[in-house]
Amino acid sequence: MKTNSPRNYLGWTANLGRLNELATGPLVLVSTLLIVLAFGSNVGFSQGSGDDIPLSIDDIVKEIRQVRERFRSVRIKYTCSTLLWLDRSQQVKGFIEGVYAHKVKDGCDELLQLHDTTTYWIDPNTGARDVFQSKVCAFDGQATRKLIRVDSPEVRRHKGSRGLKEGYVYKGFVRSQFLANENGPYREVWYTAWYMPLDKSITITEFPFVIKGRENVNGLSTILLESYVPKEPNNPKSHEGIFKLWIAPERSFLPVKLEDWIDGECRRQRGLSDLILLANGVWFPLRIQRPMDEDKLAKASFFSIWEVKEISLDPIPDSFFTIEFPAGTRVYDEVVGANYTTY
Repeated sequence: MKTNSPRNYLGWTANLGRLNELATGPLVLVSTLLIVLAFGSNVGFSQGSGDDIPLSIDDIVKEIRQVRERFRSVRIKYTCSTLLWLDRSQQVKGFIEGVYAHKVKDGCDELLQLHDTTTYWIDPNTGARDVFQSKVCAFDGQATRKLIRVDSPEVRRHKGSRGLKEGYVYKGFVRSQFLANENGPYREVWYTAWYMPLDKSITITEFPFVIKGRENVNGLSTILLESYVPKEPNNPKSHEGIFKLWIAPERSFLPVKLEDWIDGECRRQRGLSDLILLANGVWFPLRIQRPMDEDKLAKASFFSIWEVKEISLDPIPDSFFTIEFPAGTRVYDEVVGANYTTY
């Protein structure tokens, strides 16, 4: 089965595909120096290390918020290698091509945003790719729109092979529609599993984060934060949990490593690598890997590896976040209160 690949949202950006090849060469060194000279080593938030890094949770939260505010508009083209359930009994390797974009719009409580993903499953015998699912979801400040170009195999079996694309229009911002989409690198970095900004997650008071000390992660000096969730005393099914975050002040307070521990066992691990300095003075990873450690990756029953291919911080017009449904799309429109097929 074939489908259109994600729209060419990023044809105007610099391709980062060869950055890894050039990482030790003079070109990247010169480019990085030019960026540092242009923006300085301190661009509105601390980039320190050693004794000058913040020592309180409030300081760290403030720094992270200042970093995120520098992403008023961003577009990222990426890929993700992962595992998929082709059906309820067969797990196969998958490959995702995606675009994530957002924009801060004055007067709007939510980010204008767009997530566009096409997911392929890889035949274990031939290595050939076939489309598993393809969809785009966007919020334009007024309504949330979703276009399903190709639905997942299980949904297709349930609905029958009708050959129709499906579109949906919802009033306002519908968070659940974005939870169903592949989040992409930006949210993997700056949001938690609860679809909550990292700085807000750290300030949750029920299970507060505390600073446990400083550790070296891949050559970076980091601050280790932990949130402890005790077992419920009268609930035999409850579990003890520890959520760990390693924050790197010298790299824009990136959460370069995180781990979830349940009953003394690490159940989830994620790491950032191949960090580059963007034009807004913020460091960002070109690679996000779950799990982070290579020995864990080789044994993992599930994994995800995101790779950033292109990134832009250029201004984005509001119209970018409005999906146009192609001819032949069956649309379920909550805003106008009608269902219709486009022509």
